[in-house]
Amino acid sequence: MAWWSIADMLHAFARTPFSLGAFRVLLGIGEPGNFMAASKATSEWYPPKERAFLNGVANAGAAAGAIIAAPLIVWLYSRFGWRSAFVITGAAGLGWLAIWLWLYRLPEVHPLITAEERTLIVESRPKPSPAGSRMKWADILRFPQTWGLFWARFLSDPVWWFYLFWLPKYLADQRGFSMAEIGLLAWLPYLTADLGSLSGGIFSGWLIQRGWPVLRSRSAGMWPFAMLMPLSVIVAYTPSSTVALAVISIVTFSHMAWKTNLMTVTNDIYPVHVVGSVSGLAAFGNGLGGAAFTWMTGQIVQHFSYNAIFVIMGFLHPAAFLIFKRLCSRICG
Repeated sequence: MAWWSIADMLHAFARTPFSLGAFRVLLGIGEPGNFMAASKATSEWYPPKERAFLNGVANAGAAAGAIIAAPLIVWLYSRFGWRSAFVITGAAGLGWLAIWLWLYRLPEVHPLITAEERTLIVESRPKPSPAGSRMKWADILRFPQTWGLFWARFLSDPVWWFYLFWLPKYLADQRGFSMAEIGLLAWLPYLTADLGSLSGGIFSGWLIQRGWPVLRSRSAGMWPFAMLMPLSVIVAYTPSSTVALAVISIVTFSHMAWKTNLMTVTNDIYPVHVVGSVSGLAAFGNGLGGAAFTWMTGQIVQHFSYNAIFVIMGFLHPAAFLIFKRLCSRICG
């Protein structure tokens, strides 16, 4: 978080396109660590029935940031200039970090929980074998479930990156939205993404409370939302902007509900001390897929249209689910 925040602040000192690009690279290097740490903290603090909900809260926080970022940055820019906007947002990250370091402790040493709570948390963690306590990267890569998580993220996460980066341009270019209309309505898919993050975690946690096996509950919390994703084909062919925006909202809801449960599988099957590493590898699939799909999106939009993108995106989640089930069948059932 310190790296991420300082890299953000350094943008204020950019004087050339090269220096701006260099600071963007530093920002990109620092970003994933925050989410890996959040995933590990979930394993350190919460039993299985609550982990998906907490991962959903983390995802919802990211989506909520997308809702408030645009008006906040515009206000900072208009009041203080673009350089100050980078300094202020980076300083906010460092302020959050100070609070986190002050508050966060492992359950084993935290003074504000009871002995019963501590026992519940510690005993719910996956127990490492003696070999697992010395697990190396080569060992992690030998597990088929590691690759199941990697390829599932590789295929499904680019859908979110598309809506995050391309949605305003699509609404303007293809639906004729003005800037005022984009500001008024474009936040809706990100709000539904927030709701999906929380709902996906609540649903699998509800199944666990009713006696379902943990990993079966996560899988059951993924497939119905994957099956909703082909609805995006409607966006390509409906003449109604209202219908298109409604379907996009359903798709972002479904993606985040899916992602919450997919991320939580890592917490469920790996010991705490390697959760961050496995989450990082899965996030590499996210970044790799996002980079490839962003390039592909630009090429398809430039030479054809957005319609093909919505059709392709509709079937990425079902494909990701099939690969996930194939590679994780031994542990997920």
